[in-house]
Amino acid sequence: KPPAALERLEPAAGDRGDRMFDDATSGNLASDGRLVFAVESPAEALAAELTINGFGGRGFFRAAADWHAGNRLTAYDLEAGGAVRWQMAGPDQQPADASGEAPWYLGGPLVVGDALYVLVERQGEVSLDVLAAADGSRRWSQVLATYDEEESIANPAARGRRLAGLTPAFADGLVVCPVGGGCLVAVDTTSRALAWACSYPRAAVADPRRQAAGGELATAPIQRSDPCPVIARGRVLVTPYDADLLLCLDARTGSSLWSLPARGQLRITGVTDNAVIVTGRSAVEAVDLDTGRVAWHWPCPEGSHPSGRGLVTGQTVLLPLDSPELVEINL
Repeated sequence: KPPAALERLEPAAGDRGDRMFDDATSGNLASDGRLVFAVESPAEALAAELTINGFGGRGFFRAAADWHAGNRLTAYDLEAGGAVRWQMAGPDQQPADASGEAPWYLGGPLVVGDALYVLVERQGEVSLDVLAAADGSRRWSQVLATYDEEESIANPAARGRRLAGLTPAFADGLVVCPVGGGCLVAVDTTSRALAWACSYPRAAVADPRRQAAGGELATAPIQRSDPCPVIARGRVLVTPYDADLLLCLDARTGSSLWSLPARGQLRITGVTDNAVIVTGRSAVEAVDLDTGRVAWHWPCPEGSHPSGRGLVTGQTVLLPLDSPELVEINL
């Protein structure tokens, strides 16, 4: 039991009311046409609880005492009225390892044929698990990255990674995996081995322990972008959750071709023959795939902002605005 001099600060209001907007891990669904797959995370795993010294001294983060860093992956049967077909792990099940830490599914699965590709963290190791869609049995797994204890998923300071919703992308036998920590990793599905890894500069984050000493509630940043890679035209395009960047990589080698500042919020809307269409807080831009230069810039009408993903169709971009209206932009 902590000394009486310690007190608990309640989570910020956004940790409660904004979960539906911030929690991309539990907020996305996938389907193979027969089953719907969802990651379900306990509320206590998504809030950051900060305890500080009553005299304004150095503090520390802690999670709920009954939380073992686990969430669950569930398959629901469409033809059976949404009945549960199978379920993997979960916060109310006994952890499978001696550390007392259950698996944490980092995002919804990617459906490829009869298989699911899903990123999962166990004891600080991030792996790509390939599961049978029909029953959830694991076919094979490849370790991608390892976090130290301070950055493991069980640490409340890793809240940004828990909420990011990290789902891999697949094309031409290559699975590209956003694992956080300033790293992307690609796996060759034929050899089931690592193909390449690419690092990028992470956004600067204030030391949570230093913020705690000042009496502030500190959590890992949540970049309001889509961190899932897009593979197109021999390139990998991604806006990582832990960096304010739009990255373009060579899909075969993982080498960096160019990067642009994301300016706080960026979503990849689609890819044309020669450009990637990106949506920001108040504008849509076309960025040349070869050079990384902005080909054109379309500002939203004054007082309005994008309110959805948008869609690239033929020669136009369809974009919903919060005005509310749907606009059509000529490519």
